[in-house]
Amino acid sequence: MGQKYKIREDLPLDHDYIQGAFRIEALRDFSDVKKGDIGGFVQSEHNLSHRGDCWIYEDAVVEGDNRISGNTKKYTFHTDFENELPLYTRDIIEIKEQLSHIIKKLEEIKSLNQG
Repeated sequence: MGQKYKIREDLPLDHDYIQGAFRIEALRDFSDVKKGDIGGFVQSEHNLSHRGDCWIYEDAVVEGDNRISGNTKKYTFHTDFENELPLYTRDIIEIKEQLSHIIKKLEEIKSLNQG
């Protein structure tokens, strides 16, 4: 089938922490993507396979050694610019804090049951 997208070096990502990422443009129709559709951002062709129906949508970014392949679909990468942490990182921190609280409560219950 050949190449399914090209990297549009004329459409760079403007972000302080991610350098050298550019939008992609579909060269043919596949899945829900149509020829000419503009997708998310990659730093190189390593980041997105030309096989399968994988695609990077909206403002999503795939960088470094990360790779999207098969039928994986990556959607928008949101950043909380107030704290400069990706939202998924903030979610992980919040989950860890909640788990710590739960573990502490379970330890209290365990000590009450043993006493």
